[in-house]
Amino acid sequence: MDEVYGGTDNWQAFAITQWIEQLSKNSELICILDGQARPSFIRTALLKHTEIKTDIVLLDCQPEVRRERLIKYRKQPELASAQMNCWAAYLKGQADALGLPVIDTSNQTVEKVADQLLYLAQAINKN
Repeated sequence: MDEVYGGTDNWQAFAITQWIEQLSKNSELICILDGQARPSFIRTALLKHTEIKTDIVLLDCQPEVRRERLIKYRKQPELASAQMNCWAAYLKGQADALGLPVIDTSNQTVEKVADQLLYLAQAINKN
């Protein structure tokens, strides 16, 4: 990432731009891009695609829930770190600052979170 893109920020901006480009070609009514990216990078990538209705939603959870999910379900204990918690806090702060919707998944089923995402997507599509 450092050699090719000049750092992780530049790589993330490039990757998000590529994903948004791919999604813009999709004819589906609703597309979801799942990832851990800076909302500002997403918004910048979306500026080229004013023909599509979009929103950014943060799926968040409490640190102890994140830790359990990373260790128990994802089998990635190396990611259950203070650095990950700082990154999650940064993303939450950005979502709050930008007035983005936040869904706290800590105590919700996957189905309930999916229902909330669908509701938000349908609201965007109506506008």
